[in-house]
Amino acid sequence: KWLREHMHESIPNTIRQLNIKLVGHYRYYGIYGNWISLTKFYRYVKGMLWKMKRKRDQSQWLSWKKYNAILKLYPLENPKIHLKSAY
Repeated sequence: KWLREHMHESIPNTIRQLNIKLVGHYRYYGIYGNWISLTKFYRYVKGMLWKMKRKRDQSQWLSWKKYNAILKLYPLENPKIHLKSAY
């Protein structure tokens, strides 16, 4: 929902704000047993960001190759385990 509301902002600004949200998500859910879920969430967010930015106009200017080049300049935060044990 947040990505849809911010689809018309610039890509660097969107990624900057999205990284803040991702870090919060990783800190909250980043315990040892959630690694697979965190990586699935990362891939989902990466795909949805591409989809929303591609929807901005009808020309389909943002190919997957261009998107990956943009992500090298403005990377998304990777999942991180913050707590080794829940006990």
